[in-house]
Amino acid sequence: MPAPLYTRMAGTSKNLLAKYGKSFTLKRNDPGTYDPATLSNSGGSTTSYTVTGQIFTYNEKRVAASGGLIKAGDRELVIALKGLSITVNPNTDLVTVDGIDWRVVNVTKPVDENVIAYLQLRQLSEASA
Repeated sequence: MPAPLYTRMAGTSKNLLAKYGKSFTLKRNDPGTYDPATLSNSGGSTTSYTVTGQIFTYNEKRVAASGGLIKAGDRELVIALKGLSITVNPNTDLVTVDGIDWRVVNVTKPVDENVIAYLQLRQLSEASA
């Protein structure tokens, strides 16, 4: 059970992000079942979730200090976790920002409770590079 402080923080962060942020679509891709006979997947699906957050551009100092983990052009999306029914997964999730899909590269949470999460996003065309 979360501490009362974190419960209040989760509510406050969700309210602030709702007021000053905007809604984004988080898409969870399920590739389905791999069939070695056909060398392909079948039965895949995509489920969409609405997240509330604020997006930021990483500054040059933070990119340089990351040792290559953050690339120029990456974005940071701060999202409220209260009410989100899934755990964001860098292996399967995309976020749509202004009509463009971004791959979730990394997820960090400042505390172990479901208050907020920082999502490192990379544009799909740059994600495979």
